[in-house]
Amino acid sequence: MKTIRIAFLTVGELAPTTGEKHGQLVGLFRGLFAQSQPTSSKETVQVVLDDFDVRNGIWPSPEDLDTYQALIIPGSAACAFDDALPWLPQLLAVIRSTYHNKPHIKLIGICFGHQVIARALGGKCVKNDKGWEIGVAEVTLSDAGKALFGQDTLRIQQMHRDHVPSVPNSQPFEVLGSTSVAPVQGLVNYYPGSKEIHVFTLQGHPEFSLGSDIVTRIIDDRQANGVFDAQLADTSRKLAVQDSQGVTVVGGVLWRRVLGIDAA
Repeated sequence: MKTIRIAFLTVGELAPTTGEKHGQLVGLFRGLFAQSQPTSSKETVQVVLDDFDVRNGIWPSPEDLDTYQALIIPGSAACAFDDALPWLPQLLAVIRSTYHNKPHIKLIGICFGHQVIARALGGKCVKNDKGWEIGVAEVTLSDAGKALFGQDTLRIQQMHRDHVPSVPNSQPFEVLGSTSVAPVQGLVNYYPGSKEIHVFTLQGHPEFSLGSDIVTRIIDDRQANGVFDAQLADTSRKLAVQDSQGVTVVGGVLWRRVLGIDAA
């Protein structure tokens, strides 16, 4: 059996009412990989996610990091441009060091992870003047996105106000798609001279496709805390229950194209 080890850098958590039912983010990503694993592959593969809560100073050592094939940075209520966060400078440094000095480790970023990877590698993250994007959105895929996902659009759960306004130009990134709210819905970076993926990011949340009420519960929590007003919450709940392709499409791309596990 082949084992793929992934370092999961926890940068946020779900509210208790959501976490008690569905578990925390590392558990959702374990479920995402489990539910999207190819039913028939050339070899038996297991994905192991080791959780490092970097907010509390728990980081993989440089030596330990060498044993991982990928690094995932998930979502967070934090802002990728908030330099007052005590752990953010080190996170930016780890991303840069991993990208430049440990190229065998693939970088995967989801929502906040997408934003902070973009910032670390020459781009920026800002608060979106167009406001929140919540619930299932239809992403219009670019040529790069169509080639990767094998379709023209991607329906994926969203939960963000911050965004990446443009493609970082210091590294060879390609944008995967856009919506009317956020023009950079994902990024891909290939190893030089090949189509093997080095960096893969998405603004949306494929892991939120695991439960039909995950996003609805987050909306409820944020309305109760005064983050969302009633109108925004009501509109977002209607979008949150629509069908999404986080497991069926994105999960398959993570296995086949990012991790390189092809079906037989």
